[in-house]
Amino acid sequence: MITVIKSNKEISFVVSEYFSKKAEQFINDINKKVLEEQLVTKRLKDIEIPEPRLKSMMKQKLESMNNKDADIHFMPYYGVDGSFGSPLFQFQISPSISTLKITHWYTKESIDLKSERITAAGVIGNNDNKLIKYRIAGNELKNLIAWDEWSDSFALSDRYIYEFISVSIGTAVSVKNIETGNEINITDYDDW
Repeated sequence: MITVIKSNKEISFVVSEYFSKKAEQFINDINKKVLEEQLVTKRLKDIEIPEPRLKSMMKQKLESMNNKDADIHFMPYYGVDGSFGSPLFQFQISPSISTLKITHWYTKESIDLKSERITAAGVIGNNDNKLIKYRIAGNELKNLIAWDEWSDSFALSDRYIYEFISVSIGTAVSVKNIETGNEINITDYDDW
């Protein structure tokens, strides 16, 4: 389930525990596949993987082989800042369906999670760490409202796709107008 929270202070997306687990499994499966490839090639594209990182990756692989029931989160080498492994989360809201598309940045593989549209008033809470939560508020919301292609009355329609990609220092936020094909980066880099 995907819950959308819309108020004059924020637009937020909260993904249920069930969908959050599906997303985590999707990402972990890709990470495992990339890790196994890297153990063979010792490379990330044309970058040689540092030896200490290779040892850590080998340890993950051995641990998964020795304990098949263990909940192991695979972490291949995705560069110094890790951004090659960051998944892109895209939310699109239609009158009856909410869609979350998750695309793995490195492999370009994706999964679509769809649920009945659920809209709530209020603000996003921080009490459940098992849920995926993304929020547009503060300066990011101001940047969005100032965009000449923004129409608040269509905020929860299929006109816009809301994109979030988290890296080690923060989350980049973009909004795409699917009618024009234009996109705006509304990220508040000062908040990083």
